[in-house]
This record gives sequence, structure tokens and C-alpha cells, in this order.
Amino acid sequence: MLDFSTHGGLYREVTLSVRNKLHITDEILADEVAGGGVFVTYPEFSKEKALVAVRTHVANTHGVGRSFRIRHRLMFAGEIVASF
Repeated sequence: MLDFSTHGGLYREVTLSVRNKLHITDEILADEVAGGGVFVTYPEFSKEKALVAVRTHVANTHGVGRSFRIRHRLMFAGEIVASF
């Protein structure tokens, strides 16, 4: 008779993230104040217009420099209102 039990498998919620070696970082895993992911602020705004500042934290784990381009689209009610 056995005096122990063995259990296997996953018994809690698990998330698997597969990322390209050049990727936008996770806001929690970046471990940086106000960093990681995409950070959007509105430094100036009025009823007529707004200035939108977007900062994107990108990680490159290739070991060599890579070129890339980031495009952002600001949408309202399903329509693109700004693209940069």
C-alpha cells in the first residue's frame, strides 16, 4: 500500500505568452514605473482639440539591433480619428 498521493496537471489559471523576439512589452512584466506596453497621456486638451502623447515600450531580445515601425490609430465609435 502507498502512503502518498501524486497529483499532476495544472490546478490554477495559467497564461502562456508567446512573443516575437522584438515585441511590445507587458506593462507588469516590464517592472518599470509608468512603463511597459503602450502609455497614452493627454498633456493638452480643450473642447476644440487635444494633444495626445503615446509612448510604446519595445523589447528586442535578438541580440542584434533591429529596425521597426510602430503605427498608432486613435479610434472613436469605430472610426479612425487620428493616425500616427
